[in-house]
This record gives sequence, C-alpha cells and structure tokens, in this order.
Amino acid sequence: MNDMTNNIVKSGVPYHRGRTSCGVTMLSATGWQRLLLLVVVFFSTIVQFPIAAVAAPWRLAAGFSTFTTADGLSDNTVQCCLRDRYGFLWFGTSNGLNCFDGRNNIVFRNISDDDDAIGNNVVTALLENGDDLWVGSSSGLYCYHRAQNRFERFGTKTKYGVGIYCIVRKIYKTSNGKIWICTLGQGLFIYDPASGTLQQNSLHGCLISDVAQMADGTVAVVQMSGVVTLYDEDGNLRRTLSLPGYVNEKNYICLYSSVGELWAGTDDGIYRLRSSSGSFDKVATATTCGAIRSFASDPQRNLLVGTNRGIYRFDVATASFVRLDNSFAMSGLTDTNINSLMVDSEGSLWVTTNSGGVNWMPLRHDIFGAVAIPQMAGNDKTAVQSSFNRPMAVCWSALRRDCSLRTNS
Repeated sequence: MNDMTNNIVKSGVPYHRGRTSCGVTMLSATGWQRLLLLVVVFFSTIVQFPIAAVAAPWRLAAGFSTFTTADGLSDNTVQCCLRDRYGFLWFGTSNGLNCFDGRNNIVFRNISDDDDAIGNNVVTALLENGDDLWVGSSSGLYCYHRAQNRFERFGTKTKYGVGIYCIVRKIYKTSNGKIWICTLGQGLFIYDPASGTLQQNSLHGCLISDVAQMADGTVAVVQMSGVVTLYDEDGNLRRTLSLPGYVNEKNYICLYSSVGELWAGTDDGIYRLRSSSGSFDKVATATTCGAIRSFASDPQRNLLVGTNRGIYRFDVATASFVRLDNSFAMSGLTDTNINSLMVDSEGSLWVTTNSGGVNWMPLRHDIFGAVAIPQMAGNDKTAVQSSFNRPMAVCWSALRRDCSLRTNS
C-alpha cells in the first residue's frame, strides 16, 4: 500500500477490506488506480528559494478519463455522484452503490438475507449528512452509517403515518440543516434532524423533479409539470410560479442556484428567475444543445450545462451555447447523454452518463515554463523535489541546472 493510499485509509472511515456482508463487493481496478494519482495528491517539499507563478485561464482539458464496468464500476448507467468529506467518490448506478476508497472500487448491493445491506440496487440520489450517507433509490430512502458500516432504511414517518416508499429524485440539505426529499409519486418531504420529525407536502404536486436554495434563503421546488413553488427554509409557502411557454410532457426539470440567480433547465431551454420582476424568463432554447439535464459552475463561475447531447458552456450575455466536449475524438465522452454534472472541491469535473459510466477531467490545463536555477557552489547538479500547495499548486522537476515549472490556478 503506497503513501497516498495510507493517507486515505487513515482518515477514520471504517471500510473493512475483505468483508462481504452489507452487500459489499470489493474490486481491484486499474482504472481506479489511475484515478488515485489525480484525485488525492500529496507531495513533499524541499525548495530553498522563492518562486512566482501566474494563474492559468480556465480551459477544458484535452480529453476525459473514463470509468466504466471495464474498470470495476457496477453498471454503466450512473444517475448521481458525490465526493464526501474524506475525498472518497460515490457513484449511484442502476446496479448498486459504488465507492472509490483510495485503492479499490467497493460495490454495495442488496442481499436478501442481510439486514445491514442496502435495500435497493437502483440508486437515484446521494447526500452526505454528517458522517452518514443518505441514499435515494427507486423504492425509498436509506442511510449508510459509516461508523457501523451498515445500511438502514429511513423509517421516520409523518404524524399521519406516511413513510417514503417511492422513487427519490433528489436529497438536498438547506442552510438551516433541514433535509428536503423530492419524490416521484409522494411529493415533497422535509425532515428536521433537530426534532426528528418528517413533514409531507403533496398539495402542490406529487412529481417533484428538483430543489435548490437561493442566495436569500428561499427554497425553490420544481414539479415535472413546470410549476415552481417557493418556500422559506422552514417549508412555509411563499408563492408559486410557472415557466412561461413550457409544455408539460412530464420530463425532468433541473434547478440550479448560482451567483444570486436561479436557473431552470428543461427539454426545450433555459429559464432564469429575474429578481427585478419576480418571474421566470426563457433565455435560451434547447435547439442547439439538446434537452438539459444538469447544471454546474466552472472555477470562474461560468454556467456549465449537461444535456442529452454533451456538455456546453452557456454565455449569459449572448444567450448562446459553446460545446465543450469533443464527441468525435477518442478522448471524448463515452456517452453524450448526461445524467449529472459535479465540480468537486479540487476543481475537477465529473460527468455521469446514461450508458457510458463516469467521465472525469480537471477543469484547468497546466502551464509549463523553464526556470534556470543558480548553480550551487561546488555542485554542478541541482536537485529539486516536487511541491504541492493549495489553492495554487507548483510542481518542479529538475535535471542538472534546468527545471520545469508547472502551475495550476
């Protein structure tokens, strides 16, 4: 086990290697080992002189790394992904929950005679809450307790005895700590961890597609019909809005809050909630990009759009789309039908697809330049080891008197 793996394993998360209970299958995958070199990087530093570096402009890198069933992923239909507080990566697929723990891809599946196993293999939503992982499925909600390495069905019910038993579309934690659960069939649920109570709201629709909290604390919930309901963060109704011109075809609609604005993505375009008017305007059609499935932001806060035709950057000023992935190259997406986008804390873009597994790449290129190092007295060679510092990484490599400098903004 190398040093990078040791650092991950020592993080305190109790994964038990070799254990087969709890529906765990452990797979050794060379693809994940390649990912290890990029996800968690620790360099020692021996640099005895000042250095200067410039920030790199944002650009999408040349190609994607792919993680599919060939690399140990349990299924190529991936609905959602999450990077947890320990840096581990979780992927919800149509055939189990996957976790890359620093060395292996661990697959959690249902086992009929194991009470500690996950109860459903179709994973549709993920949320980290404290040290637990909340897992939405096609038949309700489960909690993975890391301390005990076991799953438990979310059994809390409303005061009327209603539990969560249908498809969970989204799990979202608001700034006050309450957890909002969007379902397809039972409407909206709000769980308060402080009181341990669960509330259901199905008066405003039962097919809830997405939820997002705005900068002022308002929580927006969108139905598949195109109706957007605004609540305060305690779940009290404020008002209801509609997406103008939207034709209800019972397709998924995604919401995204960024830089004080709320965006809605549909099969026919992008809508924006304008604070000045308090209503939605349609700002772009989906003719060029295709049906919109997910939003994200790059490090410069540009709006990234995942569609059923690939990844685009949306230019707000010109209301135009710029294609970011190269679908014709060998390094392009394994599937352009995208289910979700995630930009993690390290500035990497993760793409889950409908039939091509997971695609991944850093959002920034490296910049290389040559730096001459003064010769040390009595020594015609200058040894330089690598260094890594956040938020700007500077990496050195040297042979005799010259070295290469690489910076990441």
